[in-house]
Amino acid sequence: ARIYTVGGLSAHADQAALLGWLGSFHEPPGHTFVVHGEASASENFAHAIEQQLGWQLRVVDLRWLVPLAAVLLTALLVLWLVNRRLRIEKDRVQQQSANLEASEQKLTSILDGVDACIYLKDTQGRYLFANRAVRQLWQSEMDDIIGFGDEKFFDAATAANIRINDRRVLENGETLKAEEINTVDGTLKSVTYQSTKMPLRRPDGSIYALCGISTDISEI
Repeated sequence: ARIYTVGGLSAHADQAALLGWLGSFHEPPGHTFVVHGEASASENFAHAIEQQLGWQLRVVDLRWLVPLAAVLLTALLVLWLVNRRLRIEKDRVQQQSANLEASEQKLTSILDGVDACIYLKDTQGRYLFANRAVRQLWQSEMDDIIGFGDEKFFDAATAANIRINDRRVLENGETLKAEEINTVDGTLKSVTYQSTKMPLRRPDGSIYALCGISTDISEI
């Protein structure tokens, strides 16, 4: 085997020099294409090769690639811009999520420091949030509270009374202030609470949740 080193990949010459270079080949290539130059110049050069060297070759017009290349480059630029925008938006959302989580943690810390029972319920009466006072009362973790109703934590009579009061808030939109005597299920101890319950509304005025604050007034 022979190894040849090509010192350069680009060169320029006139027609005569190119014909001389082609004529130095020991045998013609299997396929020859003329791809550079104006159409008339390419045709003349191809005719000269055929006449002088007897090669069979084709003239290939690649000018149609220019608009295609422009379209492809434009598409690549658009994709790059879209990807960049998506990355920026992703970073923004992640930052907002981090800020929201930090704010939620601060709010939870504040609510957990209050002695009164503070809680949120959805329109079906299922708990969405319970502060530390509620969790200690029921000896339950947050995951064991969220999604459950009062019947899990209170006796039947207490749960029924709470549902009546909650419906006044969730269905009628009242802000309710009332005393509630609650008995935690499985205990015989009843506790009297001064409860304030208010509806939480969406911008269109519809109610999506109940916020309650219940303070133990048994010793008062």
